[in-house]
Amino acid sequence: MNKRQKGYSRDKAILKMIEEWGVTDAHQVRLMLFFDIQSSQRKSQERLRKLALKGSVNRWRAEEGYLLYSLGDKNAMSAHLEGINWVRVWLEKTKRSWEKVHCFLYEQNYGVLRCDAFVAVKNTVTGQFRFYFIEMDRSPGNKFDKVTKYCQLFRQGGYEDRWWVELTDKFPTILTVTTSVPRKEKILQHIAEENTEGLNFDVRLLRDIREEAMSWQN
Repeated sequence: MNKRQKGYSRDKAILKMIEEWGVTDAHQVRLMLFFDIQSSQRKSQERLRKLALKGSVNRWRAEEGYLLYSLGDKNAMSAHLEGINWVRVWLEKTKRSWEKVHCFLYEQNYGVLRCDAFVAVKNTVTGQFRFYFIEMDRSPGNKFDKVTKYCQLFRQGGYEDRWWVELTDKFPTILTVTTSVPRKEKILQHIAEENTEGLNFDVRLLRDIREEAMSWQN
């Protein structure tokens, strides 16, 4: 392909990613789509800037100062969704070479709770899966009630009709990502006191997720 065709192909891939992911930034685009370019960060910013100037995408500054991109307008859930998408990038970058992210499904309703995402990672050699519920915690002032809700979901069997149940012999890991050390400690306290069903919670900081994802070479 010539330079013009390559640019068109990259723009098409970026727009497809933004449509599926909802909100993204230049780092996420670089890590997912620009792995074959040495100066990939500059290139991803350049393509996003051109798409914004053409009116193909909307952009605005996050509280941290960097630009976010979406096909829609900024709303109250934009930062929340961008955080979830860092988990998506992290899973893609830290999975083993023989694994693939089989699905990343946003906003799955389980009655007693609505998880931010549900993820299946498949071992392409054995065909086995590992599953995650994803919870993004960006509201330090809110009560963290997810431990009791997941325990209730487990007790009531409100997940037993889902497609993934027959593919595993254990309840999915609940990957919970938050934004500060004090909030992480508070969540861990809730888990210690309220996890009556012995479910597997994995609590991480968003900054660590982001840094680990960005440290991986494409």
